[in-house]
Amino acid sequence: GSADVDILNARKVYSPHVANKVSDAVSVYVDTAPSGDGSGRDASNKASSLDRALQTALDGAMVIEEDVTIYVSGKVTEALRIKGFSGGGCIIVQGRGQITGQISVINCSCRVDFNLIDVVRPDVSATAALISVVNSCDVRVNGCRLDGYGVGTGIGAYYGGGVYVTDSDIVKCEYAYDASVNARIAQVGCRGANNLYVGNSALGSNIVLSGTRPVATNIKRETAGGVITDASS
Repeated sequence: GSADVDILNARKVYSPHVANKVSDAVSVYVDTAPSGDGSGRDASNKASSLDRALQTALDGAMVIEEDVTIYVSGKVTEALRIKGFSGGGCIIVQGRGQITGQISVINCSCRVDFNLIDVVRPDVSATAALISVVNSCDVRVNGCRLDGYGVGTGIGAYYGGGVYVTDSDIVKCEYAYDASVNARIAQVGCRGANNLYVGNSALGSNIVLSGTRPVATNIKRETAGGVITDASS
């Protein structure tokens, strides 16, 4: 007898049953105005949209095994939503640009970093956290500046979210930090002014303040089993 054998060679297989991966480090670029083809694929082809740059970098993948870096320059007016990613790699948003919009990290088990970014509230009616972390265990914020324009929260962790904040400035927020429902925030050596509360911790959450912390009218607010440990100067 004989048997027929079909061999399929493919770089990528897209299927609801296959987890597409980012297996090599990739960088994309965002600026106020696009350049080149506007895809964000390199410094000569910058995207004006965070979402488009992220789509270019990920190419349909939901599993991050290497670093995916989004370089931001200029002023980008757009919300950024990072949702549902897993893997041993890291999604990194960095640069000396400004994002005028709220950032959310939702249901991610991979690490997500924000480095040297200014985040500004789009308007006073948008009172949610400037960086909101929901059910995502490893988010790091370093060297950033968050401006709440007098309302809302700087960094919020909710439903098991975990955030580590270093060397950042948080100004003009109701709460510099807000943690609720078994969430945790650790901050080391951060600054800021004109906040109403340094922290609000509720429902089994924990906020740890070490080193310099943002200046506020009130130090802390603890409700329903929330804890704030303040060892700051």
